[in-house]
Amino acid sequence: CDSALEAWTVTASARDDKVAAIGARNAAADAAWMRANAATDAATRKRELMSSASHYAELLRLATNALHPEHELCTHARARLAHVMTESGAQRSCANALPLWR
Repeated sequence: CDSALEAWTVTASARDDKVAAIGARNAAADAAWMRANAATDAATRKRELMSSASHYAELLRLATNALHPEHELCTHARARLAHVMTESGAQRSCANALPLWR
């Protein structure tokens, strides 16, 4: 049942191009996430969370038709993106985040 956590949906030759792009977005998103959590002021935290959300959204776009939807990178990116979207407590943001929690 854990095979989807590492599953790719493209051939090995097509995978190489995607690996670099997805990996770069994941690294940038994680770095922004860590900076947000280390921030000592609200403005920096918000800016870094928005940066991480942007990177995670792009990771998910790049992963479409390349990674299995339940691949660990996709699952992680969806969870963090949903977290950022719901942190404000705004009703519309929370509603838009609901599909990400699937």
